Amino acid sequence: MRTVTDIQSMLGVVNRNSTEVVASGTGLMLLNAVLRRIVLAYPWPEFRRQNSTLSSVADQSAYTWPSEFIPLDIILVEIQDMDDGDKYKQISLPPDENTWNTVIAMASATVPSHYRRSRSGTTDRIEFAPAPKNTGKTIRITAIVEPAELTNTDSQTEFMQRIADDALVYSIAGELLEIDGDIAFADRQLMKAKFLLDKLFGNEAAPV
Repeated sequence: MRTVTDIQSMLGVVNRNSTEVVASGTGLMLLNAVLRRIVLAYPWPEFRRQNSTLSSVADQSAYTWPSEFIPLDIILVEIQDMDDGDKYKQISLPPDENTWNTVIAMASATVPSHYRRSRSGTTDRIEFAPAPKNTGKTIRITAIVEPAELTNTDSQTEFMQRIADDALVYSIAGELLEIDGDIAFADRQLMKAKFLLDKLFGNEAAPV
């Protein structure tokens, strides 16, 4: 965990430019954007969350999305199966719209085949097709969630390892250098970030 002040200080050294500001204004917005991109690209354990606040209602297909649970990547959606000792069973995304339209018209099922996210007005929702057959069964969502917004100089990142904060510094450095037109120096900083992240996660992850 490092504060925005720490990141700002390190950035001045890495970029050889103490005038670059990420502690406020558009610089802070860019820092948050780079942070979200890194969290999305890699399976960080510190951003893996489960939410079990939703319960099924018989024959109801749409549910309000859990408040303050903002996923960047949904890993798994499950529901308890009353016909199998309330074991959790996976619900998948539909392969296409035609499949969804076919399945949503089917009779309610103990375990729905598919889910999708939607919005009604300003309300975020999760829908199931077909609708759950039983009331009171827990719906469990596992996801990589959005990191908390860094809002001021005292805000801290949530990384467990300092090497991750180092990678964030090199990533934001590369972003700023690219904006300034120093592509070669930007690429060097981004390669440093990639090296650190590859050491944490291996070479399977997406480029930062």
